[in-house]
Amino acid sequence: MSPSIKPYIQAAWLGFVVQIAGRVLDARWHATHDEFEGTSQQLEAHWLLWLGVAVTLVAAGLALTRLPRDDRPGFSLLFGFTGFYIAVAVWHFIAHANLNDPAVAHVFLALGQLGMIAATIWATLQARRVGPPPAAPGGDVSAARRS
Repeated sequence: MSPSIKPYIQAAWLGFVVQIAGRVLDARWHATHDEFEGTSQQLEAHWLLWLGVAVTLVAAGLALTRLPRDDRPGFSLLFGFTGFYIAVAVWHFIAHANLNDPAVAHVFLALGQLGMIAATIWATLQARRVGPPPAAPGGDVSAARRS
């Protein structure tokens, strides 16, 4: 794995771990509360999950803007799935704030999260295949990467 890719892969996995912790917090909230999730309850139950999604979005966005095209496999897909998840999460939050709970939102959220996981795995596997860039004549790796 190229050293330049490693921090972005690690950040994407960190976002995934935080999302899992957020799912645990959400499950714990639902296990201890019977009421419908209004606005404040949504914040209480989902803040950690949303933080993980934000970390994932930033990791993918930075990888797309800072890495050369050949070094960012999977990050476009990760960015897309994360954006999809955020759009559905905002819709779901607004629906809950209006005392609605559209069932299809839960399906879309699950699909978005599965997409983020698959894209992170794919980016990791592709990055391992890419390996470090070849050295330019004279040993200057950065010159080889620019060409």
